[in-house]
Amino acid sequence: MKLLIQGENILAQDIVEQAGEIKSADAIYPKHVIEGWRIVDVEVPDGFTCAGYTWNGTAVVQRPPVVVLPTVAEYTEAVQKHLDAKAQSKNYDDIVSACSYAGAPNPFQAEGTAFVGWRGDVWAKCYQVMGAVQQGTRTAPTIEALIAELPVLVL
Repeated sequence: MKLLIQGENILAQDIVEQAGEIKSADAIYPKHVIEGWRIVDVEVPDGFTCAGYTWNGTAVVQRPPVVVLPTVAEYTEAVQKHLDAKAQSKNYDDIVSACSYAGAPNPFQAEGTAFVGWRGDVWAKCYQVMGAVQQGTRTAPTIEALIAELPVLVL
């Protein structure tokens, strides 16, 4: 297949070169407008699209998938939901409710104290991970992977 290449970009496929222009099925490219262009005749893989592939200088290669990383707000929202869900699994309204029992003598004080410590450990780990990502010393985890890294509640 004949491709119109500019640097690493594949601009068009199935092209025909004429005197002052290059034609593809969906566009006409005036030669004087495209700097550094060239035409290559190469084999392309099944399912080839110009947008899904790039030119490495000798062959067409598939572009790596685009990974959309969670934002800090999405990470913190997920961690908060994790904390609340664990407290709710023990019949508290949310993590704040569970922690409130730590403050005064009552039958649930020990459990409330455990929730307070766990909540602090969870946020400390969360911020440690996010800090390392922001400093570039580790890759960003998925939300599920971050939750899996968090400390486990011990009651």
